[in-house]
Amino acid sequence: MSKPVQLKKFQLKKVQRVKVGQELVQRNKSSQKRRRVASALIALFLFGLVACENAIDSTSDTRSSASLVLHSCESTLGQSRPALKRAQCGRLSVPENPERPEARQVNLNILRLPAIASSPKPDPLFVFAGGPGQAATELVDRLPALFRKVNLERDVVFVDQRGTGQSNPLDCAADENVDFSLSTEESFARQEAQLRECLASYDADLRYYTTPFAIDDINGVREALGYSRINLWGGSYGTRAALIYMRRHPESVRTAVLDSVAPVAIQLPHHTSRDADDALRRLFSVCEQQPACRQRYPDLAGTTRKLIRELDRSPRMLELEHPLTGKELRVRLSGELFAGLIRLGLYQRELGPMLPLIVSSAAQGDFRPLAPLLTFTEQVSDSMSVGMQQTILCAEDLRRRAPVLAERDPILQLNPVEQMQQVCEFWPEGILPEGYFEPVASDTPVLLLSGELDPVTPPRWGDLAAETLGNSLHVRVPGAHHMAGYSGCVDDLIVDFIEQGSVQRLDTSCVENVRPLPPFVSPAGPAMTAEGGSDD
Repeated sequence: MSKPVQLKKFQLKKVQRVKVGQELVQRNKSSQKRRRVASALIALFLFGLVACENAIDSTSDTRSSASLVLHSCESTLGQSRPALKRAQCGRLSVPENPERPEARQVNLNILRLPAIASSPKPDPLFVFAGGPGQAATELVDRLPALFRKVNLERDVVFVDQRGTGQSNPLDCAADENVDFSLSTEESFARQEAQLRECLASYDADLRYYTTPFAIDDINGVREALGYSRINLWGGSYGTRAALIYMRRHPESVRTAVLDSVAPVAIQLPHHTSRDADDALRRLFSVCEQQPACRQRYPDLAGTTRKLIRELDRSPRMLELEHPLTGKELRVRLSGELFAGLIRLGLYQRELGPMLPLIVSSAAQGDFRPLAPLLTFTEQVSDSMSVGMQQTILCAEDLRRRAPVLAERDPILQLNPVEQMQQVCEFWPEGILPEGYFEPVASDTPVLLLSGELDPVTPPRWGDLAAETLGNSLHVRVPGAHHMAGYSGCVDDLIVDFIEQGSVQRLDTSCVENVRPLPPFVSPAGPAMTAEGGSDD
């Protein structure tokens, strides 16, 4: 994946049964257009309290006597999505405001993959998506090996968090394509105007779209499906959601996997520049340790810093070929946009090795290698419900007192805070319980995963979260970027953990084989040597 108001009790007083088997709508071009914001700024800064008249209890007493019957998704989705052939779909209606169960409802979109085993384990895996703003059910189409392996013996349940996917999505209409030809000022002005327009159009009270409300929704789904205890998997913002679930419903959690940890203390995007710089320095050090790369790209940090400053003084107008469509892509490349693209490239293990080549080529006037990063930006924009994302970021990250950070000489020189805070000035203040920002303490078995090259949730945040998780193990994966569980043997490690239900005697030695991928020394790829990464 926001702000305080006073309610006597933050609870789901009533979970209503509704028509089930309703359509899980496929994302088509028009829905993609609804999600995308007119500028790329939010995508570039993704992961990314003001008191009102009320406050809410930090405890939760969610009750539901409703049952939930799921039906085959195949009748509504057809054969075009093979990953959903066995899937079961349904909806559960919950009050948007728990204090007014008779008022507006949120129809939660639910998808379950029943276990393949004839005698499945009783504790399913519940999936918490990232963003904030990503729909959990949309992960099914790109079903990672991890979920397939867990699904052999356990149900896997996906619930679109309120405000995402098909759970009253807070999407935002915009142009069909991200316009990279605009200046930073023009892009932000368009983005702000679009957000104001979207805000006025929402059939929702955004105060009730913060993480704790969503967590109580999901616990209502657990109860309605008849599960006693569940296993949690959260990625990125989903780790925060999973942590809050552990706090609010501790008796319902058997194990939790937190991949790329974003605790409430992270205060995105205040740490954006520092965390991205640290990851970039580690990536550049991989190059420095390899003779061919070191010779080809001397002083990558200095080259990057100098190029960003030059582009800020004199932005370049470029015409690049879109790697997917072949169409012309017009780009006004400022230092700020270039820095944001480099940071975004650090998210993916496949894109990271290209960054030395991209920086060096750009410094020599060849910007063609940038094109894959521009298309990745479009993909990130398409996948988020921006209104929900803005609600979470304003309430849980941006409206708090800014942390005091030691001065450094940055490479990327990113500073997204001021522009994002301008949006928070007109965005509704959401509701958070007292004590929400305290570290989550738990003795539940927790496996934390961090990629050493992660630019947004680096290992230090996993270390911080682990301090109050008394039965946890934090595994740092040397060659992983964002979402460490997608690298090498880590998915098997997760499956072993869930099966054992304990971090004790968990063999993590295989992660040392997940080394950083070798950097590209030319457009043809890495140097043809024995150096580089391995997933064996």
